[in-house]
Amino acid sequence: LVVIWLRILWIQVVQHGHYSSRADLLQEQRVLLRPVRGNLLDRRGRVLARDVVTYSVSAAPKEMSDPRAAARGLGSVLSLDPQRLQRSFAQRPRFLWVARRVPPAVAQKLADLHTRGVFLAPETRRVYPLGAAAEEIIGQTNLDNLGVEGLELQMDPVLRGQPGWATLFRDG
Repeated sequence: LVVIWLRILWIQVVQHGHYSSRADLLQEQRVLLRPVRGNLLDRRGRVLARDVVTYSVSAAPKEMSDPRAAARGLGSVLSLDPQRLQRSFAQRPRFLWVARRVPPAVAQKLADLHTRGVFLAPETRRVYPLGAAAEEIIGQTNLDNLGVEGLELQMDPVLRGQPGWATLFRDG
């Protein structure tokens, strides 16, 4: 009984700091907050360029229970050839981009399939309400949402924003 009480005293008093810091590490998590690219406006405040949410579809064929059925499901929703998807699954069994910049409605249909090994990740796409003619002056962004030409490139440091951090807390 004395040995048990000494062990309790050792853990609760002497090693209190060690276990307290371990508990803090398990409860806190720092998460990177990606910056949102700003809208490009004209002098009257009308939007010349803005971001819309789209989704990237990726697949991990090794995690799929039935790759053939997954290829058929993805092919029907995304209007892709299921045979070609199956060949891609065989060539790249660990990770494969299936489609990029998929509209939210299509992404919802994919989510409703509940296919194991198919993943959706939100991303943004730049939209130019004035059309392709205005894109010549306004410029464009690449897949990483960085300005590559025109005003988008010139104003990139201002439009890009700054990344930040958030601390998430979990409880019992």
